[in-house]
Amino acid sequence: MKPLRISLQRISNYRFSYKLGTGVFIAGQRQANVANDWQLPGYVRWDAMAAYYFKVGKSRLTAQVNVKNILDKKYFSYADQFGNPRFDAMPGAPLTVLGSLKLAY
Repeated sequence: MKPLRISLQRISNYRFSYKLGTGVFIAGQRQANVANDWQLPGYVRWDAMAAYYFKVGKSRLTAQVNVKNILDKKYFSYADQFGNPRFDAMPGAPLTVLGSLKLAY
């Protein structure tokens, strides 16, 4: 019976790395229209990202995941200042996950 051989040379051609990030977006109470007669409430949103990349030869492949509004908070991102702003307050995005692949060569 022949012994099993694993070539580490092929495996050593791949280099792996990762990146993690997080951030908090804070918006205080702000005026919702030019007349300054009503306000949008303040809010706090927590976002994060993780990226994993490896190099194969001269190319680099990056897989990344971004998560926005991790705690799925309800908030208003902005209001239309030129229409009837009481009906034009725009809700912010709910929990959102976005994935991407990037190949650099």
